Amino acid sequence: MCNNNDFQNLGVNGGDSGNTWGNIKALKRDPQNDHPMIVFLELIGNDVCGSSVGGTNPVDFRKNIIRLLDWLDTRLPKGSHVFILGLADGDLLFEYLHGTTHPLDVSYDQVYDFLNCLKISPCAGWLNTNETARKYTTQLAKNLSKIYQNFIDEGMKFKNFDLVYYDFPT
Repeated sequence: MCNNNDFQNLGVNGGDSGNTWGNIKALKRDPQNDHPMIVFLELIGNDVCGSSVGGTNPVDFRKNIIRLLDWLDTRLPKGSHVFILGLADGDLLFEYLHGTTHPLDVSYDQVYDFLNCLKISPCAGWLNTNETARKYTTQLAKNLSKIYQNFIDEGMKFKNFDLVYYDFPT
């Protein structure tokens, strides 16, 4: 049996563990009659990014992800696979860009500071000249990613899919 060209992309720029709930419900599957699926759940860094430094706390993150996985278990056909990827290491953005020239013909440092001053940065924690803010954001991302690994270590099981975790590649 072949499910050639049978795919759905529910990705939305800015999706985090909380607001993905609204997007994931667009998944259309008939668990009894459809072929198994391969699902990638990758939130990149939206749970730690925003116009201010901070993000989703680990308790809420865990609760949000379990809610998503439990819902998927009611929709995916038996034999499906769900791959979850850890959050990105956004500190690399600063490391590689901070001294270079932005297309606006100013340094990335100046752009970061300007966006943060206006409180409109897409990721104030990582796009920031403040090293403390960047380190805090990186640690939060690592802590949230550990929650995924904990699901595997705890032996979390679902009736319709297996769960696989990969760290975000750096």
